[in-house]
Amino acid sequence: MLRVDVSGDVDVGVWPDASYYDDGTVITPGDVGEVVVRRLTASGLAELLRTVEISGLLDRPRQFVALLPGAGLNSYTVDVVLPGRAPVRAMAAVNAEVTDDAARFVQLAHDLADPVGSLPAASWADVDPEPFVPTQVRVGTVIEEVAGASYPVDIADIDWPLAQPFDGLGDVLDEVPGYTKRCAVLAVADVDAIRAAFADSGVSPERDPVQSTTLGFGSGRTIRFEFVDLLPDGVPGCDVPPDGPPWWAASGEIAYVEGRSGALRLLNLSDGTDERLAEGEGPAWAPNGDRIALIRPKSDGLPELWLLDVVSGQERRLVEEPAVGAVWSPTGDALAVNRSPIDLGDTWYVGADGTGLRQLADGGDATWSPDGRLLAIVTAPGAAPIVTLVDLATGRLTELAEGTSPAWTDEARPRVAFVQWGSGQVALVDPVTRVVVHLTALEAPAAYLVRVPSPNPPGWALAFVSGGKPWVLDEIDGVARPLSVGAIVDGALSASPDGTWFAVVGRDGDASDLYVVRADGDGWFRLTEAVDVREAAWRPSL
Repeated sequence: MLRVDVSGDVDVGVWPDASYYDDGTVITPGDVGEVVVRRLTASGLAELLRTVEISGLLDRPRQFVALLPGAGLNSYTVDVVLPGRAPVRAMAAVNAEVTDDAARFVQLAHDLADPVGSLPAASWADVDPEPFVPTQVRVGTVIEEVAGASYPVDIADIDWPLAQPFDGLGDVLDEVPGYTKRCAVLAVADVDAIRAAFADSGVSPERDPVQSTTLGFGSGRTIRFEFVDLLPDGVPGCDVPPDGPPWWAASGEIAYVEGRSGALRLLNLSDGTDERLAEGEGPAWAPNGDRIALIRPKSDGLPELWLLDVVSGQERRLVEEPAVGAVWSPTGDALAVNRSPIDLGDTWYVGADGTGLRQLADGGDATWSPDGRLLAIVTAPGAAPIVTLVDLATGRLTELAEGTSPAWTDEARPRVAFVQWGSGQVALVDPVTRVVVHLTALEAPAAYLVRVPSPNPPGWALAFVSGGKPWVLDEIDGVARPLSVGAIVDGALSASPDGTWFAVVGRDGDASDLYVVRADGDGWFRLTEAVDVREAAWRPSL
């Protein structure tokens, strides 16, 4: 019914720290390699379930984790099965700054992981724990070539009691030259027979943290047996990931600017490689992920727009100075370029081949409509900034509303999301009717509004920064939700291709570093350590 696992760093315990069942049984680890059972009263079980349900923290599948370089990972896992609900997994970090919900979850996980300490004495039907008696045992074997290995007992000298050979138990989990790892689930009677055969040969098992036995296996090889009692719900079975916890899901590549050196670098999340690409800033990926537009100052300090082919490494200047930023069209055949560092700037058009350079309007912060026919920019004809449309075919300008940070929706009839001038709230404006719809009620003004892909319907979302935290608005008529991250965020969010993660620049004290944040709000990782990261852009799928 409910399982809680507390783990430090990235180690996952063999058994959950507490497992609760419908009949009131509570199973927890005892001494090293042992598991014990206690029982709750009916009222104690009912109070436990009520506490979990009214918390509102386990009403959807969750994983919350946080990682700091050099500080490791402390995490809590809670698996819940409540009537009419699917299993829920939640993670929470204890070495991180977290939002109120995450902090409440940490406390809930703490309490559930320590049932004896957190539940009142009246909740228990018994005082002393009893040894847990399993009906099945997970048996793992590892056969490994070990130079100079020498064990007093060889597996060939054991009177093996099972019809199934010792080196063929279960399924192969991992196999490389010189190393084979297998796993099987056996009845406890079969495991008792194996243990008895070991004992008859004078082999004493170790318990660290489970019962294990290592024997010689011919010349220069060893075979290790590991016995783990299965809980009533089959945990931990052979389907447990053998190489670590299941939450290392962020993948892909992120381009970021290292402030100390002024270098544009590319971090591969899959293999950890971090290579220098070029000198430059303001990285903007082409939609297909093969090129990056970047700003590079000349020797006299005036900036120019360059294109870097990430596959070939070839570079070419696209727009001579001045150029202070660029945004790709949806098809990747053109860019909107800001060519003035003064005030909002000037928006220009240029083809991706360098042709067709022309000025469109006074103003900046350009964003392309989904069909590539219009640009939404910010102009300043008076005291207040105005979200303004630019028709690329005719050059016509249409003022929509007072505000900043425009971002197009991805609807059948796209609208322009923006941050309202004065209130700092997120709103939508219809480019035809100019009707404004308010979306948020934030305590702090919003900034850096962008449209991002989303794994949730309708397949896109709005993301922004408010109060130093990332926020996501999944549904136009929904409620914006903050994302937990252990730093103050001051810059735009860049989404992974599937929309499940964001790359952000976070500031913790005087250091600015690269972070990735889960879009569902359930975790974050810090990927660099005090390197003065300035900008980050997740590479689109090639």
